[in-house]
Amino acid sequence: MIKNKIISGSAAVFFLFLLGIYANGQTNSNTVSTENVVDLTHTLDENFPFIPIPGITFPFKKTPIATIDKLGVAAFRWEIHEHIGTQIDAPSHFFADGLSLEQMPVRNFIAPLAVIDISERAKTDADTAVTVEDIKNWEKKYGRLPKGVAVFMYSAILNTGTHSS
Repeated sequence: MIKNKIISGSAAVFFLFLLGIYANGQTNSNTVSTENVVDLTHTLDENFPFIPIPGITFPFKKTPIATIDKLGVAAFRWEIHEHIGTQIDAPSHFFADGLSLEQMPVRNFIAPLAVIDISERAKTDADTAVTVEDIKNWEKKYGRLPKGVAVFMYSAILNTGTHSS
């Protein structure tokens, strides 16, 4: 995993199809280079962490509803809320007059990326967060965060299973 580097191009692989990148790997002059694209998604399963809010959020659940042996196709019913897994919180989740994702231009989601690694601290404090000091330390090492950069936190929580509930 590339840590603590500014990565040019898209911050999320699922936007690639919107950028006009074809299956054969060719791009046209209107696309963003995929040379430094990093897949930041995680596999969603029943152990995926979520923020427990009584009466609102709940664990992901996947129930088989069809199998290849019985029906010739595999299919599952998913029980999920929109704040679990690799996702984006739209401004409309927090502000009555905020935009929803379909109202936001795709170009708003393409940015240089800075990853701030707090994984060492997260080993002993699963509820830790990025601090102003973390940002200052990142800038000492890599230079000032550029205008429009997306800042992501790397905690390794999903790799360790140490997230508190």
